[in-house]
Formats: sequence, C-alpha cells, structure tokens
Amino acid sequence: MTLPRLEESVRSARRATKPKEEDFRLAQSFAARIAKAGEGKVRRVVMIGSRAGGYARADSDLDLVAIVELPTTARPWNGADADAERDRIQRALGLPPISTDLTVRSAEQFEEARSIIGGVERLVETEGIDVYLEPFERPARARRSREDVRAALVRAWVEAASNSITSGVRDMRSGSSGDASVKKTTLAILPGVSESEGVLRFVVRPTIGKRDPASYLSRAIRQAITVLEVLYQVEAAKHDTVKSVLAKLDAFCPSVTRDLRRTIEAQGASLRGAQSILQLVLSVLPAAIRKSPWCSNLKKQLNAQIATA
Repeated sequence: MTLPRLEESVRSARRATKPKEEDFRLAQSFAARIAKAGEGKVRRVVMIGSRAGGYARADSDLDLVAIVELPTTARPWNGADADAERDRIQRALGLPPISTDLTVRSAEQFEEARSIIGGVERLVETEGIDVYLEPFERPARARRSREDVRAALVRAWVEAASNSITSGVRDMRSGSSGDASVKKTTLAILPGVSESEGVLRFVVRPTIGKRDPASYLSRAIRQAITVLEVLYQVEAAKHDTVKSVLAKLDAFCPSVTRDLRRTIEAQGASLRGAQSILQLVLSVLPAAIRKSPWCSNLKKQLNAQIATA
C-alpha cells in the first residue's frame, strides 16, 4: 500500500491549486478503508472536486474515484457492474467520516474514457489528487471506441437533464413551496451533476433544497448544455457560468447557442424553459443518436410532459 505525500500528489497532478492538508489526510484515511473493502482489487483512489482543489465549503462532499483491476478471468465491466461494486464497498464501509461521493471504475473503463470530456475519468486526469496507490499488474486496454464512449456520455447527460425536469415537475405537483422560476442571474451560477447509469458522478452540483423545483430546473438546463460540451468536446471549468460555456460553444454551433440564449433570456429557469432547452439540444444530436430507441422514447415522454403541463 502506498499513501502519497501531499506535495508529491500535487506535482504529479500538475495543478496550481492543492487540497487543504486536513482534507488530504481525511481522504487518505478513507481511501485506505476503501482499498481494504475492495478485497485486493483497488489499485488507485483519487480525490477530485472542491476538496481536491482546496476551495471546499464546510458542507462540501468528499469526492473519490476508486480504480480497480479485474482478474484476467473476469468479464469486462459495464456501468451496472461498476455501480454494484461501489454499492458493495459502501455497505462494507458503513458511515463515512463526512458526506462522500464514491465512484468505482475498472482500469479498462478508466483507460477508454480518460481523454474524453464529460465523464468522471476526465476529471481524474485533469484535477485528480492521488490518495492511495498500488501497482497495476498489467496495462489496461480500452474496449470501446472514443465515439462509443462519447455517445454513452451524451446519453447519460440527456437522461440526467430529463430526470431533473421530472423531479421538478413532481415537486411542483406535490405542492412544493419552491418557486418554479428563478432570476436569470441565478441560472448563470448553478452548475449541474449527473449520476445516470453509473456513467457520470462528479461535476460540481447545486445545493438542492428539499422539494425545490427551481433548483431541479436550473440543474436540468445546465445538464442539457453539458450535452453539447460532450458532443463537441468543449471543456468548461466548474466555475464557468452558463454564459461563458455558451461563449465557448459559439465556435461549434453558433445557431444553437443563439437559440439557447434567447430561450434563457425569455423563460429563465422555468419548467417551459428547461423543456425547451432540452428539446433544442435533442434536435441537434447526430442522427444515429436521435433515431435510437432510448432517444425516441425520451422525446415522446418530454412531448407528453409538455402537453400536460
């Protein structure tokens, strides 16, 4: 078992900021427990997110990614397999020291997605701080093509945006006290997160109050725009506002970003605004994705939702 020193981890990550010493030690301690619960398969645990960058609030989660090496006789993992192993490890660990988001990936899953914008693997590459290391016994080999991985990420973010809209609708119908529309300036500072199908976990997320439709809808808009970031492989920083992300996308889809700005300006983070933005994003997806069964079904559900709103 190797527990890296803080300065070594920061240098290897080639980053300008670093975690607070107490956060680093906390992550190391919990990572050692994760490795033990992983029954010898965990080779690396990486801290990402606000605590890795040293800008966490007191209530910020500890975001960790565990990379496991599968036996040579094991079949390759899919997203459900990774989630099942995460759940097993969490049950073995019990209560974490602070609120913690754990993602588990096989070495092969990490290798095939590490260079593709939009997934947790890319965050490990660009901002990760190693808190636990064991040598891998063999090189990891990607199973899927870049296009297949990108298509999976597009689907995950689309479904995340749809789920957020559904959550907002549910809370509005149940009589939530949250306002279904928020000021446009609020929308610009609310980034999003997805936990869809074990594909994505850690992108800075808003603090969602209990039964607050506006927060869900703001998150849905940011998630829908993230679909375009994945589609065009445009890397946005976590602190980027919606305005700055759209500016980065202008070079790739100017007519789309123009329509997005108009929709946001006119409707803000309302239910109709979130639905319109997701519809617009769906309309520019590649034909192979638009015509896929999952996308066709999602569009039907969205249209039905709009018709009954």
